Amino acid sequence: MAKRTSVHLDAIRGVSALAVLLHHLRGLFFVDYPFLANKSFFLTVLYAVTGYGHQAVIIFFVLSGYFIGTSVMQSVRAQKWSWRTYLVSRITRLQLVLFPALVLGGLWDRIGMRIPQAAPLYFDALYKFNVASVALRSTVPVFLGNFFYLQSIVSPVFGSNGPLWSLSYEFWYYIIFPALILATAAWTANRIRIFYAGLALFLLWFVGAQICFYFLVWIAGSVLGFLPRVIRGWDCLHWRTCMVPHTSVFLGPVDGLRRRILFRPLAVHIASCVARGCFFGLSIWGQEAGRIFLHALRDSFPCLAPFARIAQSSGELAA
Repeated sequence: MAKRTSVHLDAIRGVSALAVLLHHLRGLFFVDYPFLANKSFFLTVLYAVTGYGHQAVIIFFVLSGYFIGTSVMQSVRAQKWSWRTYLVSRITRLQLVLFPALVLGGLWDRIGMRIPQAAPLYFDALYKFNVASVALRSTVPVFLGNFFYLQSIVSPVFGSNGPLWSLSYEFWYYIIFPALILATAAWTANRIRIFYAGLALFLLWFVGAQICFYFLVWIAGSVLGFLPRVIRGWDCLHWRTCMVPHTSVFLGPVDGLRRRILFRPLAVHIASCVARGCFFGLSIWGQEAGRIFLHALRDSFPCLAPFARIAQSSGELAA
């Protein structure tokens, strides 16, 4: 991958990480928007800006599928696949985050439980975050379940560290996707294909519907790594920097509908349209197709003309 492309994708990842952080901070210290007594303009903007945590997680899954899925397909296509090399690399990357998070999180939770003023946060259900109390989640079996990536499957997340669920999802995607690719590889024997197909089906059943749904999001990222080989003439830099976030933006609302989330206030949607319009302009303005699309959008849908102009201006500034 070109260095410039990598920088763009790293920037997307950094902005997404910041969005997740702000979303969690707001969720922990602020009530949900419908429960605000005074919905001032400032608070509406604040909730809009910090309301993209879920979409940012979708972006992480798409990026993971793009990087890991593309690497898996290239290795299998070149007949250089090695489970040992692959698993050592993937598990090492995950455990560098997971094990310190489990140990430090457990330590801090223990300290918090010994503070009398903080006891209700640990021994009662925490608003919007934990169904069971943190104390009930801070046991050795739960620790081991999280260590072996079983959180959200047969074990709750450990302690108060709710975001640990995503590492479990990632691990199982790392196993299921290569199994599916090897089941379709032309150079594998029929009995090996049957074995991998059976393994993939069993794991999809084992992890459950929720993880399977997000696996479709993860696979979308791997598809983005494959399509530039099929669609000739599209600049790879613009393809990656445009399609990764916009695939995520599309899949986010799909999952929102699945969870039956209520529509957010109009001001939030306006801010969303402006942000996506700017991102779109920055991503594709370097392509002639981007200019044609923005002009067509402005001419065909007058109500969207302001957002098209914003996107066009952002693209011109970035050019």
